[in-house]
Amino acid sequence: SATPTATATPTVTATFTPTPMPTVAAALEVSPSSTTFAAKLGKKSNAKKVTAANKGKVSITLTGAQVTGDFALSKLCGGSLKPKKKCAYRVVFTPTAKGLRAGLLTVNNNGSSGPRTVSLSGTGQ
Repeated sequence: SATPTATATPTVTATFTPTPMPTVAAALEVSPSSTTFAAKLGKKSNAKKVTAANKGKVSITLTGAQVTGDFALSKLCGGSLKPKKKCAYRVVFTPTAKGLRAGLLTVNNNGSSGPRTVSLSGTGQ
């Protein structure tokens, strides 16, 4: 008579937990939250100031800034921003068409607040 046999197949279960990027427990604030420009078609507007302020208790590294639309940065902040310190970005508007133009300034940093944004709008005349 035959003897029944059983074969055990091991099961391996793996759980992948991504390691989050480290953030600094600091809060970067930008102001104003939006700003408006006006300029003649193809001409650069006067620069407007956007202030980045470290409201936390540790330094923040400013890792870059970008603008979209018909806007450009004429002054940048960079490097480390110590607690309770401020830095000013300057934004200019050069319309490529008449009418309302929209854009966004994004300030990247390693603070716990993440990237900060400022809405930009301009009227091409």
